[in-house]
Amino acid sequence: MNYRLQFQAWFKWLFGSNDTKNELEEENRVFDEIFKSEEIENKSEEEIGVVTRSYNGIIEINKIWVAYEQLLSIRVGSLVSFTKPTNEESNIVTNVELLNNINQTTNIKDKVINEGIISYIDNEKILLNPGSLIIWKNDVEITYRPEIGDYIKLENYNGFLKLYPKECCIITEEVINWDGKQGFLKNNTNITLEVCDSFYFPKIGDKVITCIIPCECDTYKWRSLNVAKVDSARYGNKKIEVKNIPVFIVPIGKEKIIDITVKNTFYKSLEIVYVKIIPEISYVTLLENPVKIIDPTIGITYKILCKGTIIGWTSFTVEFKFKNFSYNKTVKFLTTEDNNEEILLQEYNSKRPLNFVDRVHKPNFLRVKPKSYEIPFCLLEICGSSEKNKLDCMSLIQEKIPELSYGLTMQTYATYFHTLLFLEEIAQMHAMEELETVAPLVRRGEFYVFIFEDGTNYSSLCPGDTVLISNPWLNDDSEPKQTELKVWTRKQNEIYLKFKDIFNIVGNRGTLFRMKFRNNRTCTVRTHHAIDYFIKKVDIKWLFPDLIKRNPFKNCTFSKKILLPNEIQYFSNELDFEQREAVYNIVFTTENLEYPYLLFGPPGTGKTVTLVEITLQTLRQYPNCRILIAAPSNSAVDTLCERLIINGNINNTELIRLISFNYSQLGQLPVNLVEYAAVLSHSPEIQDDIRVCDVENLTQFKIIVGTLNTLGIINCLGIRNGHFTHVFIDEAGQTTEPDTLIPLATIKPGFTRVVLAGDPNQLGPVIISQIAKAYHLGESLMMRLMNYPMYSRCFENVGNTIKPKVATMLRKNYRALPTLVNLLSDLFYKNQLEAMMSTVKSREAEILNILKSTSFGTSGSNLIVIKVNGKEEYLHGEKNSFWNIMEASRISVIVLELYKIGISAQQIGIITPYSLQVKKIKECFKSLCIEPPKIGTVEEFQGSERDIIIISLVRTTLDECRLSFICDPKRANVSLSRAKVMNIILGYEVTLRMSHLWEKVLDKSFIINPNINN
Repeated sequence: MNYRLQFQAWFKWLFGSNDTKNELEEENRVFDEIFKSEEIENKSEEEIGVVTRSYNGIIEINKIWVAYEQLLSIRVGSLVSFTKPTNEESNIVTNVELLNNINQTTNIKDKVINEGIISYIDNEKILLNPGSLIIWKNDVEITYRPEIGDYIKLENYNGFLKLYPKECCIITEEVINWDGKQGFLKNNTNITLEVCDSFYFPKIGDKVITCIIPCECDTYKWRSLNVAKVDSARYGNKKIEVKNIPVFIVPIGKEKIIDITVKNTFYKSLEIVYVKIIPEISYVTLLENPVKIIDPTIGITYKILCKGTIIGWTSFTVEFKFKNFSYNKTVKFLTTEDNNEEILLQEYNSKRPLNFVDRVHKPNFLRVKPKSYEIPFCLLEICGSSEKNKLDCMSLIQEKIPELSYGLTMQTYATYFHTLLFLEEIAQMHAMEELETVAPLVRRGEFYVFIFEDGTNYSSLCPGDTVLISNPWLNDDSEPKQTELKVWTRKQNEIYLKFKDIFNIVGNRGTLFRMKFRNNRTCTVRTHHAIDYFIKKVDIKWLFPDLIKRNPFKNCTFSKKILLPNEIQYFSNELDFEQREAVYNIVFTTENLEYPYLLFGPPGTGKTVTLVEITLQTLRQYPNCRILIAAPSNSAVDTLCERLIINGNINNTELIRLISFNYSQLGQLPVNLVEYAAVLSHSPEIQDDIRVCDVENLTQFKIIVGTLNTLGIINCLGIRNGHFTHVFIDEAGQTTEPDTLIPLATIKPGFTRVVLAGDPNQLGPVIISQIAKAYHLGESLMMRLMNYPMYSRCFENVGNTIKPKVATMLRKNYRALPTLVNLLSDLFYKNQLEAMMSTVKSREAEILNILKSTSFGTSGSNLIVIKVNGKEEYLHGEKNSFWNIMEASRISVIVLELYKIGISAQQIGIITPYSLQVKKIKECFKSLCIEPPKIGTVEEFQGSERDIIIISLVRTTLDECRLSFICDPKRANVSLSRAKVMNIILGYEVTLRMSHLWEKVLDKSFIINPNINN
């Protein structure tokens, strides 16, 4: 047997062919050193092979032979010699020796990449051409789900193999063929139903965004890994551009002409049908423009005459009607008295800047100073003033930052998420620009107060946000004076600012200022810093666990010192099997510490109870432990703290509830947590009842609890990695992956036990930027990890198959009656939920029995759909929020009927997707002079529960592409999972049946068609 030729062929396949003369000479020299003729002759009875598996002190060669003489230096992919057994029936070999140590004998690079095509694949192996190489799945890291015909790359790094697509790119394209299960895009890309987003069923003509890879097939050359429909309302090309018109002043009795310019950004000429003012106002006149055709890139200007007739605010909409679409722009101005303007002009002509007090100072104890992370100019330039033309922006961004087109990998990780965070910040800037206003600042003691209306976006302003104040009364040729200051505090609908000087210009009558707003960048900078800090201090590989583990997962083995399951004394005696399994795997085993443990808790399954038990058992089992607990919201953190204190009898020397200065000012901290709460002081004024904590004291606590944003400062304090023995993140499905890195940047892989608890099937983080959302910024780390087979196997019903101890799905629902649980289980959880509430002996069953006396409960069903043939409406210029007055009035009738049978307002919740519908429903209750139950959007109800939930879906459109908001599976999941006794759904049946999701709900519901005229 010619071992040299065999080895040379294997060598060329693994490392590639050498073409130059010098490379061939170097290769022959290496072979001469390894295969000396005398040694080959002496090994005439030996065989040579490649190590295909290594585990438990055993090596496997060529997938045939087994040896128990493992050398420490032998790895998967190593070339070895061995002696075959004399007994032909045996497969055990001896005298295993490592033939080559390429890293020591040559200067060949450690990392080698080869390309090929998958010709065969099954559950165990992949056959790769050319060379008919067999790749055993257990021995290679696979970064996606491979199929026959895929062009792939096989990376060998010192014997560690990794398989991934040869090329991967994100495109937007049109569906041109679809047969119900598979179809094609315009660029000859194959798509299948399996890779489409949940509840998305493609149609010919749909615009989709997809990640594609090359493949070899008779009918197509590319295939898709995932497909999502492009929302035409969000991603469609804008054909015109109209710049925002800042609010302006028209003194009473005077006139002002403003210009409004319409620019054609389409590739064709556009014809204007008409332009008009809505509503018609006698003192606002549109001056005619004879131009009716706007050529590409050309803009035309319309002049509007505004007269100062009525003191106060005037708001109107300019409607531009084109042949196939319309565009609305809102204009707002203020009319004041003449003497006001003269006084203000005199007082503001001074160029002396305003002095202000910034209440929140930068901390002076930062040991690791984060960078500023300013938004790159290229992104600001591309996204423009309102993030217009989304698809074009995405293409331009990929040209500037190609890492986005490669997808999320270890190599692109930092650039990928930094870019998405910048895009989100740009979108937030645009949203803040919409808040620009001219309004009075009222003097109140040492403060100057900006008062805003309830229900407006000003309620999102927080201490630390920036306010740019300028003089709106100066002449156009004067240089306006602008001062930057910070929000001091917010109380309900009042924003408090504080100046160092007391100005005569501000009297009790109020003074008008032009105000612009900017976000506080502290949280954003902390998230950017967490990305870089994690990569530097932890290991990026921790975020990319193997899709298929190289070594099989072993059954958990425990030290004799560790308690067995039946020996554990639980703090709660009502834990079910899955809950106890999670506690045992996380606390009482050291198996798979290098991987985050996922606690998947659908609604009502006791996720918080389980996490509290895990924390308390950790304290008992490991007295010297240090636990960091985080969650995205203050309400979730407060709930955890309260239960830990009650169930574990924990005092304030063991647990600290770290809060931000902003939260301390809102007055929402539960009274029983005040003694546990503390701030890292960097404010001159802290409430007397709130503790102040420094870095040294902080590290002495066994349990530190806080929101992700508040804990961001920990990464700047220089706390060593591994200080925290346990890191638990609750509601991990509701936060972005970069935000999750804030507490994770403190871990030490293999030492710190990490638990991510949540439900990715419910609403994720709120993402404003549609571009960032398209690149999955709204996808949590927990959701991404659940797509790995090593985790997904834990959530499947696979009988008695051994599962890796890296995740637990809680399956028993204790919140709702079985009918409601079964609906959720079927729609969102693959029929894996089990209802535990009794339909006879339970409080909820008694309430359902009482509801039979109502007009809608006579059937005994607790899933009711009431058909309402109303009409959806929206404000001119605002097509992202709707209301349906027919549904709103019907809801008030239903609630009155519930009140009559003894159901209280605290037992009822009213959910609707749109804020305008919330407003209309509240108006209905106000007009009837009755106490309203809680009324809010889906986001406001996440995490809460009520006996009876009334859902108003509002929409009546027959345009399916405009229903993506109410048909979003996560939004529907939250809406349908809040009720414990009954769901009452109001909607237009024809519209709802256009959605596969809501059609399933209708089919399982008792449908009522009221006798009254709707």
